[in-house]
Amino acid sequence: MFKIDLYKKNLEDLLKKGFNFRYFNQVNNGEDIFLRHDIDFSLENALSIAELENKLDIKSVYFFMLSSNTYNLLSEFNKSLVFKIKDLGHMISIHFDPIVYTNINKSFIKEKNTFDSFFSTNIDFVSIHRPGIFLK
Repeated sequence: MFKIDLYKKNLEDLLKKGFNFRYFNQVNNGEDIFLRHDIDFSLENALSIAELENKLDIKSVYFFMLSSNTYNLLSEFNKSLVFKIKDLGHMISIHFDPIVYTNINKSFIKEKNTFDSFFSTNIDFVSIHRPGIFLK
């Protein structure tokens, strides 16, 4: 599936070519990459990627699901992984799955408030899980 060594080489190649890695809310100078990760499965793998990016002085945005079938974001262990990613200087936010709810707006506000409260954030950006399904 995913090879972290190949990912590292790709990032290093982009850095050598002069690209800058920025957050979505930063000014785009034309040579910028806005790197994001939708975390659907493994928080441990997400942390490994975050550590690698930190060593390369690359910042990215990690989007986590509160409604995931594969991990419990609010368990103590998983919360600690998210905080480690945040402490490495990366931005964290919600990977929102609208199809699991009947009232999307109300549920989004609940998820946002829960995420902000548990992770001491004020969410600026959200990633929609499976947007093609949602937008049909």
